[in-house]
Amino acid sequence: MKFSATVKDRQTGELIHIENKEYPNITAFRKDLARNGFSVHKNHIAESGRYNFILNYTNGESWHWDIKQQVLRDISDRPAVLGDLATADCGL
Repeated sequence: MKFSATVKDRQTGELIHIENKEYPNITAFRKDLARNGFSVHKNHIAESGRYNFILNYTNGESWHWDIKQQVLRDISDRPAVLGDLATADCGL
């Protein structure tokens, strides 16, 4: 399974995006990042598809990281519906 994360280098304090790394599970990915000198916020690590969706289609607020993978899969399967909602006249 592929995972991605936004991490902070403990030595320089620099924020780095690490994307599409293959690991058996998220715990192994998190532990490997920690061993390599990075600190990871618990919410800013996810399966690559979910991570990319959050970075590309949201403003990255904390509640966006709580969106479940199945919800994202359902949304991405219906791009026409999203387009209709985005252009719908709400009567405001």
